[in-house]
Amino acid sequence: MYEWIRDGFRNIFNNLSARPDWRDAGMEATIEMSVYIYELMQWRKKEIAQIYDKYKSSLDDKLIPLDMLGRLLWYQIANQDPARTGLPELLKNHFKGAMGRDVLTSLLKDDRIRSNVFGTVTGAGVNPEEANMRVISSWLNLKEGIIPIKGSASFAGISKYLGRNLKDITLELLRLDPQGEVLLRAPAKDYEFDDDGRNDYSIKFFAGQKVLLAHGSAMFDENVIDDPCSFNMQRASESGASSQKAWNDGDDSRDYEELQSSVYLQHGIGRHICLGRYASEITMQEVLRGFAVFDAKHNLKIDETHRGEILDGDGLYVNSFWLVKK
Repeated sequence: MYEWIRDGFRNIFNNLSARPDWRDAGMEATIEMSVYIYELMQWRKKEIAQIYDKYKSSLDDKLIPLDMLGRLLWYQIANQDPARTGLPELLKNHFKGAMGRDVLTSLLKDDRIRSNVFGTVTGAGVNPEEANMRVISSWLNLKEGIIPIKGSASFAGISKYLGRNLKDITLELLRLDPQGEVLLRAPAKDYEFDDDGRNDYSIKFFAGQKVLLAHGSAMFDENVIDDPCSFNMQRASESGASSQKAWNDGDDSRDYEELQSSVYLQHGIGRHICLGRYASEITMQEVLRGFAVFDAKHNLKIDETHRGEILDGDGLYVNSFWLVKK
């Protein structure tokens, strides 16, 4: 499964030069993993249907599987039940009225479930793996004094308030060692960017033109970020946050989302923000929380003799991450 994820992800997101060996390996991985997920769905569906039919007269939300595939299949089966007693009130309320049951039926087709699971598994494998490694690396570099701390704060003080400021600390650590520093995109139509009048210039992009978005270096722009090479636990609150509406040309369909700091661009910003943003942030925070406890007990540091082996030969995936006691 892990090899499928790596080969598929590399072809979908990293094969900018259209290397045929990456494409062939990626296509093979996509086909094999798709078949595997489909067969897994058929097996799980029978299992879940039996549970649903057995307890349908007195269904409880606790019966709903906790894993993504199982939950989606449960919703599919419950939606096909005329009584729909197995659907949580949230779903029933969300899809009632003008949208109707047909919308939910379409969203819960086998191919849609397979596609969602495939995309989640592919995106939630190698990406968080590298992000977690970079957060831990920054944490250890912060402890060693390699990364300076802004103001009078100390590593001991930051550690003390880790639980209270876990998200802000995690995102600041990732900013200091950003993952996937650039994105390559092509506009669908001509577009002129004027920076909301903050600077006396505008940039024109043309449909189909390749645009390199250097969000990694943007998070170190001294014109926007004060003392960008230092760690600042309060950076998010000091910089302010923007609702999705501010970035979506008046589209309020995502206004329910949590406010987002314009300093941290790892997951994008605005309409096309990464769909895995919340899962990624939670994963990084919990990894840091657990590692900080472990590090406090064992006092670790990065093994310099293996630092060059962290990423693979293509610089795309985590190869190994060696730590030793100080």
